[in-house]
Amino acid sequence: MRKYRLGNEAETYGELIFVNNWLNPEHNGDKAWMKTEVMIEANTSNSASYANFPGNNGNDQFRLREAFVRAGHIFEFQPNAKFWAGERYYRRQHIEINDFYPLDMSGYGAGIEDWNLRIGKMSMAYLAGRDPTSLPRMGTTRRATSMCASMT
Repeated sequence: MRKYRLGNEAETYGELIFVNNWLNPEHNGDKAWMKTEVMIEANTSNSASYANFPGNNGNDQFRLREAFVRAGHIFEFQPNAKFWAGERYYRRQHIEINDFYPLDMSGYGAGIEDWNLRIGKMSMAYLAGRDPTSLPRMGTTRRATSMCASMT
């Protein structure tokens, strides 16, 4: 039987996101900008009211989930296009009630977002899968290297 989330979790989970705007932090519309994002996950089983250190019993976990750089307004003829590279959550759809991800293309890679084609905007990314021996958080499908594109 699956564990449902709302009000029935036996752990505490949090994601801490740190953002630094390196270039044009005000995001003036006519200048290039660049920023980095780093996300750290914290997960504890609530088995103690304190952090466990090496040598003690416990299963507190801290993981680096995202670390990527993003830049925009690089080309005058494509002012809304954004470029990114690193590890990030990408096209990650989440069903909260049972903590399931029906679509999760997250991984290491690089891509372009919001490239104007005059008939719509295109996004394209190349994503490398994680360690092929690891499984995603839920389910049995392994992540693989993929190329994806979309138009809006």
